[in-house]
Amino acid sequence: MFGRLGGPDAADAARNWLADPNDANVAMYVRVCGPHYTQAPGNVFEAAGLIRTPGMSEELVDALPPHLVRFERFERCGHVVSRDHPDRAFALLRKFIVG
Repeated sequence: MFGRLGGPDAADAARNWLADPNDANVAMYVRVCGPHYTQAPGNVFEAAGLIRTPGMSEELVDALPPHLVRFERFERCGHVVSRDHPDRAFALLRKFIVG
C-alpha cells in the first residue's frame, strides 16, 4: 500500500517498521509514510483515526449481520477519515450516537 502511495522509500519504511519497530524505524515510518495516511491536501499525519475503512471493508461488512451494519464509503480518503472528510464523518458519528 505505501509503495503504491509513496514509492519505494515508503515501502521500505513500512517494511522496516513492521519487521523491527525500533525507535529509528518508527521515526522513519512516521516521516515517510505518515503523510500518506490522509489523501486530502494539507492534512498531516495523526496516529489515531475516527473511522477506518481498509480495502477489505466490503468483505467485513458482508460477514456481519445486516441489522448491525451501516457501511459508508469515503472517496479520496486515507486512514484518518475525520481529517479528510470531517463534516461528513462527524455527522455520521453523531447520528450513530444519538440514534
